[in-house]
Amino acid sequence: MIPLYFAYFVFGFTFAFISVAVQFHMVEHLHFSPANNTYSWAIISSPWIFKPVYGILSDKLHFGYRRAHVSIAAFLCGLVFAYAPSLIVGQYSLVAVLTAGSLFLCVADVVCDALMVAFAKANHNGGLQSRCWMARNFGALSATSMSGVAYTVLGFSPILRLAALPIFIMSVYIWDLKEERSATPVAVVAVSFKAFASLWRLLLFIGVCALVPEISAILFYKLRDSGINPLQLSLIKLTGSGCACVAAFGYQFWRGYRSTLIVSLGFGVLSTVIAFAIAQGANAFEWAVVRSVVNSFASMLFVLPIAVRTTTACPDGAEGTTYSMVMAWMNLSGIVSETLEGAVVNALGITQYDLSKLGVFCFAGILLSCVPFSALRLLTPKTDYRVA
Repeated sequence: MIPLYFAYFVFGFTFAFISVAVQFHMVEHLHFSPANNTYSWAIISSPWIFKPVYGILSDKLHFGYRRAHVSIAAFLCGLVFAYAPSLIVGQYSLVAVLTAGSLFLCVADVVCDALMVAFAKANHNGGLQSRCWMARNFGALSATSMSGVAYTVLGFSPILRLAALPIFIMSVYIWDLKEERSATPVAVVAVSFKAFASLWRLLLFIGVCALVPEISAILFYKLRDSGINPLQLSLIKLTGSGCACVAAFGYQFWRGYRSTLIVSLGFGVLSTVIAFAIAQGANAFEWAVVRSVVNSFASMLFVLPIAVRTTTACPDGAEGTTYSMVMAWMNLSGIVSETLEGAVVNALGITQYDLSKLGVFCFAGILLSCVPFSALRLLTPKTDYRVA
């Protein structure tokens, strides 16, 4: 399983490693406005809503094996990052290049998800998902521990080229994964849609949760105005990544998914309250560290129970398509949320030069973060969704 864990490490590492460099380059050199910043990240994330397409390719066109998809997609992603500094000349080119890298990384991620689900079901290994997510979070932890220092010392372009190195390694190392040859069912799409439809309650719950604004992209401008530098931002992200590793490890021993999601929603409300406090003038660095911790637990305790629940619904041979459908729905919900967030920011007149309405935006976020509690009735309270 080590090649699979390494792949998830790379998925967590890549965008975490470049995040500080990209964020500061966008704001200080390319002069992205808060609204455009939000829209740009929505576009960069957009390939992840087409996960089912990659899942179908993974399930139908793997000739019994899936490793080749991971290898090819990772190699192309590495090329994008290696040549990125030469291709990025303005706002549009930066978004285009990062979107291309996001696309190829997403394809590799979807195929690895299919492998993870297949291994978990075949070996009755309910902790595999937690360990894979722990590897992803450890990758993010490793990246954020270096990203601020690396950006300060090396600058923007070398960071992108360095990010290509572990991706290239993954494209080769994935061939060491001992994958069993599997047969392809006759109707992958039909079988997957049936399994996907059976999860309608969970999908509706995810959609309701998407009403809560993420806020971090907008809050970055407040942190920057408060004097947060790349090293401090890296430390903030590092703290969050470490807590995400703890949450992923601890979830292996947590029984029941509904209680986990309730705790996640509680952390979500607290995160928005802290954002409001920062907008109102609370110590930016100290409270940003606390918010990073809270966000990490909220995120992990939301994603992991949904991932495990989805695994139990994946039909044999259609793991990639079914699992990717649910993950794509989560990504689509997040992108819609970010797009609406950008529209509201524009309507309120929040810009990089005028953050006076940021407090109003965060207060509205607090109210919206309470809405998902009303959708908890959609979840089955007594069922423990683990691969037994």
